[in-house]
Amino acid sequence: MKTFYTSGTLGDAYVILCKLYQKAQEERILVSHYTSLDELRPAIKEIYSLVSNIIVEFRDYPTPSMDIVGQYFHHDPEEERKRQVLEDGEYNLKPEYNPKFDLESIEHFGLPQQYETLQLENGVKSDKVRRLDEKMIEVISRRSKLPLVIVGTDDAEYYQMRHLMIDLRGKTSIKKVINVIKNSVRFYGCLGFLSLVALSQKVPSKLFLPRGYRDKRAFRSRIQPVSQWMRYVEQ
Repeated sequence: MKTFYTSGTLGDAYVILCKLYQKAQEERILVSHYTSLDELRPAIKEIYSLVSNIIVEFRDYPTPSMDIVGQYFHHDPEEERKRQVLEDGEYNLKPEYNPKFDLESIEHFGLPQQYETLQLENGVKSDKVRRLDEKMIEVISRRSKLPLVIVGTDDAEYYQMRHLMIDLRGKTSIKKVINVIKNSVRFYGCLGFLSLVALSQKVPSKLFLPRGYRDKRAFRSRIQPVSQWMRYVEQ
């Protein structure tokens, strides 16, 4: 069984899954993943389990020179050239930008036939700098003509939600939240795992990007290089 060395948080794991998707259709593979945040391991394992042929184990130390990373470098020819040997040469990977998964039923949530999804904030530990403020949520709720389904795992409280909202935070597995987003008319949220899910499942998405360098760089390396995702980004 071929081993692939990977690293990163939830968004990284999802991009890597897209890179490994086609290979895992052909054969059973092992993913050896490193993350410095032990609390993310269960969710990362869930992400990789979206493809049944992927077995995941976690290691305690990074191996940067061997890792498949959760980014695309099409915008950076030099970085793309360096990664080409590992990801396209040695492993012969062909990324799947619109993967299909065997998802869990969401019928028991009783969601309306048409709805939009909203993520209020994301991030790990104290690094939850990606969040929508109350004013922006008010703008979204006034403009939306459909019920808003809140997704994610945060416990943020907002007191002026005038529009009909259905709160599913903390109530879904990854297979369920992907199904919720996939069947929505639009996704609102910050850059992160669920926004990547929305774009890959062809859901028009309004992304709110913090001004920090890290998030701008993440957008340029994860989304901007992929035309199949950029076409669903609403300006």
